Amino acid sequence: MNSSKTLILNNLLKKTLEKKASVLLFVVGIQPIMKLEGECLLIKDEEIVNQEYSRDIIKSILSTEEQEILERERNITIIKEIVKDYRFRINIYYQKNVPTISFQTINNEYPPLEKLRINKQFKDLVNRNSGIIIISGPYASGKTTTLLSFISEINNTKNKHIIILEELTENILSSNNSIVEQIEIGKDAKSLQDALDALNYKTYDVLVVSKSIRDKNELKEILNISSSGKLVLIMEHTSSVEGTLDQFLSFFSNENEKKYMQSVLSRELLGIVNQRLIKKIGGGRTLATEILINNKTSRATIDEGNIAQIRNVIKIGEVEGMHTLDQNLQELVKNNEILPEVAIDFAHNANKFSNTEENDLIKW
Repeated sequence: MNSSKTLILNNLLKKTLEKKASVLLFVVGIQPIMKLEGECLLIKDEEIVNQEYSRDIIKSILSTEEQEILERERNITIIKEIVKDYRFRINIYYQKNVPTISFQTINNEYPPLEKLRINKQFKDLVNRNSGIIIISGPYASGKTTTLLSFISEINNTKNKHIIILEELTENILSSNNSIVEQIEIGKDAKSLQDALDALNYKTYDVLVVSKSIRDKNELKEILNISSSGKLVLIMEHTSSVEGTLDQFLSFFSNENEKKYMQSVLSRELLGIVNQRLIKKIGGGRTLATEILINNKTSRATIDEGNIAQIRNVIKIGEVEGMHTLDQNLQELVKNNEILPEVAIDFAHNANKFSNTEENDLIKW
């Protein structure tokens, strides 16, 4: 890529960082796109992206080996520093037989746990010595930031040995009071299962799994690790608390095995937060959450496999720090943080919101 095109790309990436946009996207046939606060915005003063420019970008940022992977797999995701001191998650894939290039910004700043907009009851789970904490949500819901806040709390306040298994090493973490090791799947270990198997020969206190669990053997091993007296933090791409539990139990088709894993999961689970980032009144985004704190009622519900009843358990668990996403959305509207119509877009039960009774938290 010639110097003028390199300068244009670097300037666009700098502008993306300055505006605190999450993504810079190059799609052949239209101008570059910046994703800001969840909205896609054309950068109208830039030229339309053509195939030659896309190919030039690819050659400038990918090694020869990475270009061969892209040509063979038609898709590649890597982490690279392009603008000094800033790393980007770069995804290149094909659509209509031409490449699309996405630069996702990596946020190196995350709030200390006490300032994270999650209630104290859930945050206090990080003080447990064993059990499983799950941080879940759809794409671009701030899960990584929440996970990093939890890891940072352990790293800064406790003398622990933390092992992180991750798909790509986005944030490089330094050891503070704790020892932090980061194992990248695909580079440092062939697969998540291989990485989990290797832990049998290590001494550590906290396991973080930021790569989605995709089969029963991986889940079994993680449950065994928790049962052996380790604290486990998991990040999952699911849209609700019950969706997270359903996904895990769907790995087991044999009824006897499924019942056994329900029992183990009900015992080892500490809590689940499912989250969204929602546009605020006046600009910016705020965090909306659904929280399950595992108590006697939820343990029995999971043990019996009645996952469809989990939302009812959450609704009546407010005194223990639980709330549904809809309850949290109501609170955000009441506090004039988000608009009612925005809340309805994210609600699990929009009809119920529109029929809120006079004495409920909000009247729509």
